[in-house]
Amino acid sequence: MARHISGQYDTELEKLKKHFVDMAGLVETQLHAASDSYLQNQLELANEVVEREKQVNQFEVDIDIQVASVIARRQPTASDLRSLVVLLKSTTDLERIGDESKRIATLAITRPSYTSNSSIHAALVTLHEIVHDNVRRALDAYARMDEEGAMRVIESDKLVDDKYNEILDTSSQMIADESGNVDEFLTIIWVARALERIGDHAKNIGENIVYAASGRYIKHTSKSSN
Repeated sequence: MARHISGQYDTELEKLKKHFVDMAGLVETQLHAASDSYLQNQLELANEVVEREKQVNQFEVDIDIQVASVIARRQPTASDLRSLVVLLKSTTDLERIGDESKRIATLAITRPSYTSNSSIHAALVTLHEIVHDNVRRALDAYARMDEEGAMRVIESDKLVDDKYNEILDTSSQMIADESGNVDEFLTIIWVARALERIGDHAKNIGENIVYAASGRYIKHTSKSSN
């Protein structure tokens, strides 16, 4: 981004970017901790995730207020305004990743204990790893405004969808075969669904980066669709 005629404006933009980076770091922590809390039956860790969700929400509120203030006072140029819009949209995606992480942690607290010898364990672990990697790469691409890196995140969302569908099919079959374990497999489906949604938000951030970097709006187009 070119330096604005107002040095104070540039300072405010840097402050906003720092807040976004801090929020992103917290959200990554939430995602990893939530998955661990479920997969490893760590209730204390799950409770920490639920409690920290307040911090995620506060980050979103603070960034929203700061962006509105900058727009009102500084009258940014078209390119700067696009960057601010992308920051706002990406902040919303971060907040929703936080929501889904809290959902996983809540399932770890309230639903039946997870059994790691389940036939679906490897697929669930793989789904978590793919999603967490996509979130990390999306945030790295955002920090560098790396359009190519963003496109790779968008394209890899198909891996998330494929693994989620595998888990859904297997769990549905297990529910039919093992009626005594319905609650356990339903919870696996809900956890997998939360991870799939997190993958969608990583993809959204990738699409936001493409828009910020080149002005191309690719959301809902065939190239970026599932």
